[in-house]
Amino acid sequence: WDHLEFFDPELIRWGGDHVEASHKVWRCGGRIEIHPCSRVGHWFREEKDRPYTVQVPDVVRNYKRLAEVWLDGHRKSFYKVKPEAQSMHIGTLKEMKAARERLKCHDMDWYLKNVDVELAWEENHICIPGASKAQLGC
Repeated sequence: WDHLEFFDPELIRWGGDHVEASHKVWRCGGRIEIHPCSRVGHWFREEKDRPYTVQVPDVVRNYKRLAEVWLDGHRKSFYKVKPEAQSMHIGTLKEMKAARERLKCHDMDWYLKNVDVELAWEENHICIPGASKAQLGC
């Protein structure tokens, strides 16, 4: 993890760190090991049980930072799902883009071809529940 230079220090409190970690590991020379009988989980807390508040715009801002650093030519798909992110101020990305370059990370096309081929299919079938057909609803 030290080699991958930890997390983006500009992420606000909560949201997106798991996406950044995944992309760094898969695309920048890390590895994910599978151990039989191991378990990985994520516990979503009810809002009343959280030890802190989670501001949805902060989470969307974090995801926009990740999209701008990691999604390359696939950013338009992120903005289809999160159009409100387009006008958000996210600060400078200079350090994060430099880290990606230093680490010699693979691009998003490589990731979609070699790691998450299902995501490549899903990108062409974006569907937002509850939205109108004109807004990519299903």
